[in-house]
Amino acid sequence: MWGSPNATAHVEPLLETYHAGALAPEDAARVERHLRACAACREQSDAIAVYQIIRSAPAPTVGPELRQRLYTRIAEAERADVRAARAASHARLRARFASNTDPAARSYVVLARGGWLSGAAAALIVALLVGMFWALPHIRQGGKRATHPTTP
Repeated sequence: MWGSPNATAHVEPLLETYHAGALAPEDAARVERHLRACAACREQSDAIAVYQIIRSAPAPTVGPELRQRLYTRIAEAERADVRAARAASHARLRARFASNTDPAARSYVVLARGGWLSGAAAALIVALLVGMFWALPHIRQGGKRATHPTTP
């Protein structure tokens, strides 16, 4: 496969094994000779070496204080986004409903202003129904108060 020591065949398939240290000594010597002569394989070999160094490096650890600061910044950014979206939505609604030419705008303004009135009407109806059911036994007895039998 190798032919002469100055063989022009590229050694890219052997480079990972070479960097792992799993090649036989004579094959490793041939790869090294080829790398001195071939810039393309040398560049590939350097990339594999860097990748193996990075892969073997320990993973960084994050302390609890850094994690807490990160989560706080994320939460603040989300709150700012929500506030900005609400402000933009309110501005669009104000701009749309400021012109009373839009029929939907007029009904929205009437409903928004009269919302408390419908709530008060609903509360009054509920109060009347409760009062009616509470007074129903008295009405059936002709206005007399119900008496309870006493034991002698």
